[in-house]
Amino acid sequence: MKREPYHIAKDYRVLHHDEFPILFSGLNEAGERIVGSFIEETDEGEMFYFYSLVNEVDFIRFVRREISYLGLLKNAQQIYILSKNLKGRVKKVRATTFQTIPSDSLPLPSAFCPTVEAFSLA
Repeated sequence: MKREPYHIAKDYRVLHHDEFPILFSGLNEAGERIVGSFIEETDEGEMFYFYSLVNEVDFIRFVRREISYLGLLKNAQQIYILSKNLKGRVKKVRATTFQTIPSDSLPLPSAFCPTVEAFSLA
């Protein structure tokens, strides 16, 4: 069964976490790089995330802190907004563009990738 392009199938890495992963990355079945991030949680427990397909050059520049997360999203090939329940099951998926994301949902221009140790950029 072929998975959706936003599904992380391998190479899952948490780049930043608090009580749960806030920023993470992996590859889909086609080998495309996905960077995901937590956006918000509603009072009902629904959690929203960005899942962005990005090129490998931009991803490496992001991990090296050469571009911000905002810059990474601007350059994304595709952005999905996923809503998940408390068990992590996807409830809804919506493809979107950078231009249609409300400004209060975007990361700050000063938001860079946390320092990531032992991350292979081969």
